[in-house]
Amino acid sequence: MRQWKVELVTSLFTREEAEAIMQIPFTRHPRENCRVWSGEATGEYNAVQTGLELKYRQVIIEGDALIVIRKVQSKEEDRSIISPYIVDIKSLSKMFNRCCFKKIYRNANGVSHAVVREGLNRKESTYLDGGVPKSVATMMAED
Repeated sequence: MRQWKVELVTSLFTREEAEAIMQIPFTRHPRENCRVWSGEATGEYNAVQTGLELKYRQVIIEGDALIVIRKVQSKEEDRSIISPYIVDIKSLSKMFNRCCFKKIYRNANGVSHAVVREGLNRKESTYLDGGVPKSVATMMAED
């Protein structure tokens, strides 16, 4: 299993940045190193992983990046730079009884962005199982 080179990362970044960087998961299907922004794909990957960790059998994963949603819904092999993430998402999603990926508009995704911000502020993962942080509850009521 691939791991972060802790000494290298901590020597190049502040402690806080290094901790955040080392929380980024590696794909299970590595490719040659390259630069890519894959924030939306890692979001869907983390959503699938979280659903499995929480032992959900049916999930609907919503995202506001149409390109990522189309790629994970497609039966075709993805050959884009984010294909390792897409392959992993597709593979992991088969472990559910039912897994559906839906495109939502960015302005309808405010609650999830608020939850992420809250988790980053607290320096912890935030799961919505059984409730939401109070700071997000008002936003949810309006959504």
